[in-house]
Amino acid sequence: MLFKCLGIIVLLVGLMIVELNRFRVTDYTIHSGKLKNKCVVLFLTDLHGKTFRGRLLNKITTLKPDYILIGGDVITKKKPKELSPMADFVIALQKIAPVYYGFGNHETTIDSILGVADMEYGKAFSEYLKKITEAGVTILRNETVNLREDLALSVLELPVPYYKKMKHITLSKEEMMGFIKMPQANGFKILMAHHPVFADTYRHLNINLMLCGHTHGGLIRFPFIGSIISTELLWFPKYDGGIYEIQNENEKLPLVVSKGLGYHSYPIRILNRAEAVRVYLEP
Repeated sequence: MLFKCLGIIVLLVGLMIVELNRFRVTDYTIHSGKLKNKCVVLFLTDLHGKTFRGRLLNKITTLKPDYILIGGDVITKKKPKELSPMADFVIALQKIAPVYYGFGNHETTIDSILGVADMEYGKAFSEYLKKITEAGVTILRNETVNLREDLALSVLELPVPYYKKMKHITLSKEEMMGFIKMPQANGFKILMAHHPVFADTYRHLNINLMLCGHTHGGLIRFPFIGSIISTELLWFPKYDGGIYEIQNENEKLPLVVSKGLGYHSYPIRILNRAEAVRVYLEP
């Protein structure tokens, strides 16, 4: 019995090492009559300082996306040493395709809490943002931008209290509208919002596709079940990774939740391969 338990432990540790050091590209195709021409969008989120020693950048180069959307948590709060190398990584992405960057809870925390408490940290974060924007990266904070005539991108950034641990938080439509205006652009509209738990509220925005992250795939996944615990340490998250359909009046709104690329606090990934998400948008 002891040897069986040790064997299982060794197997799980080995599997976790593999999962933590490899990534995949997950493809989705979305069709819409609002699109005049097709394009390829690459969605990256929750890197937390991890770039797979250059392998991720090399892979992205071969994918040749039209746009690169970053859904937040490129860096990790309380780890200022990540700022400089991750700025270089984001700048390298900008050389491949136009990069649009929305904040996750870690960037928001650094900006609104840690950067205020620690002046040096705040200055380093400001330099990080300055460096990437000067390289051409577009940072969006509760804003909408037209990518082209028939395609727009909105980014919703929620304040830190909406990420509380071990507590079910709600977001009303009225609260959401206090953070971001209803997108008015024509054509196909993408919403990038870091936290997927509020997807049923996001549907009230004038959008056609939701891109979220934050979940890290739920750390541990089981076949046919999915993850058992969320990043908020709550059981069986509803939207933990993959593609979903949210009922919105008379249509179904696609929601893509990335399992992310890195980790923080808990270096755990079991049956939960890190991923970059490629979305084919077609008329």
